[in-house]
Parts: sequence; C-alpha cells; structure tokens
Amino acid sequence: MKTIKMTIRLTEYEKKKLEQEAEKRAMNQSEVLRSLIARFPVRVASALPNPKNSV
Repeated sequence: MKTIKMTIRLTEYEKKKLEQEAEKRAMNQSEVLRSLIARFPVRVASALPNPKNSV
C-alpha cells in the first residue's frame, strides 16, 4: 500500500523527460518513478523499518 507522498524538485528538462517516458510506457509519472526505484539494488535490512524502534 502506498502511504507516503513526496514532493521533488526537477528541472524543466527532467520534468519533460519524465513526462515523455511516462507517455512512452503508457504509465503515469509516479508509476515510472516506482519502476525505476524497483531496479535499485536490494538492501532488505536497511530498507525495512526497524521493529525495535517502533513504539
């Protein structure tokens, strides 16, 4: 489930490239960004919240 909303700053060029990539893939811009993040190397332990720190 997606629960975090982020705001990012892009140049006009980066925004246009993201728009073009989303259109090319028939995806929305958030889906494109999530698909790129999914390609990052997996570091499971550091990506998951630490249950000892949750209160």
